[in-house]
Amino acid sequence: MSGGFEFSVFGLRIAVLTDCGTAQDFLDRHLLPWLPRGAREPAAADLIFRISRNAEGRFDVSADGCPIASNEGLAGIFGMLQRLIDERAVRRQPDMAVIHAGVVAWNGCAMLLPGASHAGKTTLVMELLKRGAAYYSDEYAFLDGEGRVHPYPRALMPRGDDGWQHPTLPSEWNAATADSPAPVRLILFVEWVRGGRWEVRRIPQSEALLTLLKNTPEEMAGAPDILRRLGRGIGLASCYAGVRGEAGEAAGCAMELLAGLG
Repeated sequence: MSGGFEFSVFGLRIAVLTDCGTAQDFLDRHLLPWLPRGAREPAAADLIFRISRNAEGRFDVSADGCPIASNEGLAGIFGMLQRLIDERAVRRQPDMAVIHAGVVAWNGCAMLLPGASHAGKTTLVMELLKRGAAYYSDEYAFLDGEGRVHPYPRALMPRGDDGWQHPTLPSEWNAATADSPAPVRLILFVEWVRGGRWEVRRIPQSEALLTLLKNTPEEMAGAPDILRRLGRGIGLASCYAGVRGEAGEAAGCAMELLAGLG
C-alpha cells in the first residue's frame, strides 16, 4: 500500500496504510490529529493498520496482519482503530496511572471528570470547551507520579441523533488542545440525573482513590502498584462528588470550582 501516515503516542509507533485517499483523509483528520505525522516506516511500527476498499465500496481492515473488520464504513473503522490504540497505549504505561475520565484545563490547572463509557463525560467536556477550557481527553486521563495529567488528544466522540458516535474536533468550538502536562487540581465525580441540579460535596482523597480504582481500565486494574500510582497522581487535587443536571449548568459550576483553586 503506497498511501498512509505514521505517528507516535506515549512511545507507541502506529502506522496507518491505505491506498484509498478518502480513508486516508478521514483517518488523518480524526485519529489523534494533533500528533505530528512522520514518514511511513511500517517495519519500525508497533501497531500497523491496513485499510482497503472492497467491491461494495466499503472497507476491510487488518491490525498487525490479522483481519479485524470487513465491509465497514469510515466511522466504524475509526472507532475500531481508536479503541485498539487506546488499549495498547494504556498497557505501555509502567509508571503512570490511567483512568476513564474526561480531562480539561483552565489557567494551567487540570480538571478530571471520571466515569464509565456512556456516563456523560463527553457532553460535559464539550460544554467546558465552549467556555474556554483547553482539551486533554474525553475518555482517558494519563497521570504521572508528580500529579500531572498528560494530553491524550483523541477526537471527541459524542452520540448523534442516530445513536452512533461520531468523531468531532475541539476546533468546532474554537477550543485549544493541550500539548503539555498540567497539575490535577480538581476531580469531580458527578452523576447525571434527568431534571436534576448541581449538588456536590467535598470528599477525602481516600474516598476519591477508591472511586478512581473503579474507573481504572481493565488493562491496568491488575497492576500490583495501581493504588500507589493513583495516590501519586491525585496528591494535589481537591475532590468532589455529587449529581448534576444539564451539562451547561454543570460546566459553569465546575469552572467556578476550578477557578477558585487556581
